[in-house]
Amino acid sequence: IDRNGEIKKADYGVINVFTQYLVDHYGKEILIDSLPISKKGISSLEYALAKNGFEESFSQIFTDWTIVSLLNDCLLGPKYCYLNENLKELRIVSSLIFLPISQDSAHFLTYVTKNWSGNWYKIIGGKGNLKVEFKGAPEVNFKVPYMVQGADKDFSINFLELDINQKGTLYVSDFGEEFISLILLPSIQTKYSGFDGEEPFYQFSFSISFVEEIEEGEEELIKKLLAQIE
Repeated sequence: IDRNGEIKKADYGVINVFTQYLVDHYGKEILIDSLPISKKGISSLEYALAKNGFEESFSQIFTDWTIVSLLNDCLLGPKYCYLNENLKELRIVSSLIFLPISQDSAHFLTYVTKNWSGNWYKIIGGKGNLKVEFKGAPEVNFKVPYMVQGADKDFSINFLELDINQKGTLYVSDFGEEFISLILLPSIQTKYSGFDGEEPFYQFSFSISFVEEIEEGEEELIKKLLAQIE
């Protein structure tokens, strides 16, 4: 967030809520110490975090906040909820991706986003071994946390590993029965200053399908997800 940048009115509410989260978890000194220095934008907040002894980067905090915006549940960990009593019930609604029970071909979905913009996509429906392939614009850096919801409605939180081309694949076995939803939260986290004009959009896409078998190595990750839910 650049102090010299132009902020659209529609963004003020989002910035206010993020600032509440930042102050609640990291203290008002973060904002105070970020103001009177030569650094601008996100770099000033990184400086203030380090000055106050925090190891977390702005990127980590922003990613945590995208998860909080969806779940807002202290039972998942203290950083995954708002501490402000006025925000206890605040949760965004994900964009829904519904898969038919009978699916013979993959679903290809393409979206656009900007730097430091939250995105939430919830996949439900279908039945079987779910495969999701993510592909982001290679000129920027994406972070893609995701949550798997078990049949008992509990969530586990993990992160999709991307290669240098911003591609990654994840599997969820027994989707539609043991696991009832998958939520992906892709965001671009590349630009740290110079937000003084119209920001460009970048593409990302999902390819969603069901497969007969899950690739070797993914079964262990699925077991870990199950352990988190249990």
